[in-house]
Amino acid sequence: MEISQSVYGIIFIYSVIIGMALGVIYDVFRIQRITMRVSIIKDIIIFIEDILFSVTAAVIIIIMIFHVNHGRIRWFALFGSGLGIVLYYNTIGRIVMLCSEKIIAFIQYCIRAVKRFIKIIFIKPLTGLNKLVGGFIYKRYIQLKNKLYTKKYIACKLNQRWNRC
Repeated sequence: MEISQSVYGIIFIYSVIIGMALGVIYDVFRIQRITMRVSIIKDIIIFIEDILFSVTAAVIIIIMIFHVNHGRIRWFALFGSGLGIVLYYNTIGRIVMLCSEKIIAFIQYCIRAVKRFIKIIFIKPLTGLNKLVGGFIYKRYIQLKNKLYTKKYIACKLNQRWNRC
């Protein structure tokens, strides 16, 4: 069964698009790496991310080959995926990485906003309730302590007459 040249062109275009999509996925990992502090844990996380990206990329490319070319691996499909990654990296990827500080600042702002929202909605009412209940319990504790101390003091004063205190 012979495949026409137009089908080869479509397969190549699909593989370039898949390569560019993989570039976007890898940029997410690159931006996330910028936010991490230097440590051994960072190295381990980067290692895990690289393995995860490699497996994901392989699965996506294999699915694309099976879907578009019925499982026949063509060199230009793999070349097109690599070319898509390189094109993305040298064009849009550079712009994204230049803007990554702004993206990171925006994400951190969103995280702070969510934390403030959670604090206002959930934490502050619980803190107020805790202070109310804690204040009531502390007040009751002081009253009982004073009552016991007073009883003990009065009993001691009464017993001083008999030298028992």
